[in-house]
Amino acid sequence: MKLKKIRVALFCISPMIGGIESVVFNMLKRANDERIEYFLITNQELEPYFIGGDDNYTNRSLILKNVFPKRKGIIINKIRSVLNNRFNLEYWLLKKRTKKVLQFLIKNEISIIHSNVLYDYVIAGEVKKALPNAKLFLTMHGTLALDPEDTYQTWLGYNKTIEYLNKADIIFSACQFFVDILKMNQISKPFRIIPNGIDIELSDRILNSKNTYNHNDSTILVFLGGNRIHQKGGDILIKALYILKNKYNIENFKLWILRDVGPENEEYKIATRLNLLQHIEFKGFIPTPLHLEVISQADIFVLPSRHEGVANTLMEAIGLNKKIIATNVGGTPEYIDQTWHSRLSEPNANNLALCIKEMIEYKNNTSEGINYPREKYDWKLINKSYADAYLHELNK
Repeated sequence: MKLKKIRVALFCISPMIGGIESVVFNMLKRANDERIEYFLITNQELEPYFIGGDDNYTNRSLILKNVFPKRKGIIINKIRSVLNNRFNLEYWLLKKRTKKVLQFLIKNEISIIHSNVLYDYVIAGEVKKALPNAKLFLTMHGTLALDPEDTYQTWLGYNKTIEYLNKADIIFSACQFFVDILKMNQISKPFRIIPNGIDIELSDRILNSKNTYNHNDSTILVFLGGNRIHQKGGDILIKALYILKNKYNIENFKLWILRDVGPENEEYKIATRLNLLQHIEFKGFIPTPLHLEVISQADIFVLPSRHEGVANTLMEAIGLNKKIIATNVGGTPEYIDQTWHSRLSEPNANNLALCIKEMIEYKNNTSEGINYPREKYDWKLINKSYADAYLHELNK
């Protein structure tokens, strides 16, 4: 007799594609547990990314329209901004979607809700009120401005963020760092740590390819910025390169920045002021999975963040067996140690420059002998961990 699968609705409502969206994408595409059947609730901006031409989810998805209205001119945008700031318009517009989502869940007999982004925390939390017997899982992918050291605020605000976190039956996290933040904010919900995954097959395919890059005896460093420039520490890295060149007299290096950076950006201004433009190649945004090819051609992956959770780019660098220099912040030290091929730096230019210098000078310039525990981050195992957690909660 064929067992009935547990139906899980994965929520991912967001105006853009980033690390969180990549995690949800891999959960959907690599779903291989016969006990679980995934459904998707997302917005029209993300529909091509998640579904594309995949028939598996065409009939198992709810696509919400006009969640993030397109810009319609300076005056209308200004009015909308004022309404958002004064009345939290985004919050009320999201709550209005609850009825449609509720109908979708009831129609498909879905018993588990798994929310991933602050936008969908709101809808999922409201649905939980209407379906108290449904199990609500939230994944905390970032600090959500709950860390006192954060320099940004979420659109939802502190009190509402706490309110919706407290609606969860269980909270997932990729690191103990996030769990400690929850405890710091008096959130005592059950939690489970499940790492972010690595596409091992794709990583191995890239590692085994014949593609090579002529470095001309220069050490290539690669950095992928993010939307929060100050948080990602691009300025720290560029200042570190100035120290590398002028204090340690090392000039045979090149930095690739994989983000859209122009003369108006802080990194570009600092590089110009410090006379480092000849050492930097601004490659612009490179879509997934092509950016992995670029990372694979570099010698050292650098993650100079001031604040961090568990960066997807860090997981990708681990998957590609890259030498890694990362700042000792957030969840990063839970994933890499101080070894010959990985360094943890303090988030300042002097210490980061020293770490880069030591790694450049290290004689072993290949990836041979790098021994990250890649297999434990295989998406097959990660998805099994999620399935086990769902079933454990249902069977209580």
